[in-house]
Amino acid sequence: MECPSGTIYIDQPSALAIDLEDVLAAGAGTYAARIAWRGREAGDGQEEYLVRMWRTGPVSDTTLAELESDED
Repeated sequence: MECPSGTIYIDQPSALAIDLEDVLAAGAGTYAARIAWRGREAGDGQEEYLVRMWRTGPVSDTTLAELESDED
């Protein structure tokens, strides 16, 4: 996943968005993510999620060009 701003938000329909701005300490770049959950099967509304992200490289030139063209 490319994250050119270095900022990420997790949103869900049943609650407020979670701002993870400080989590991406490596800043802008391309990230891999692994997401795990537990508690969904019980159906009691108690779910837990684990989001692991790691930087795999810089933002691609294609994405940077698209962002620059959007500024015009």
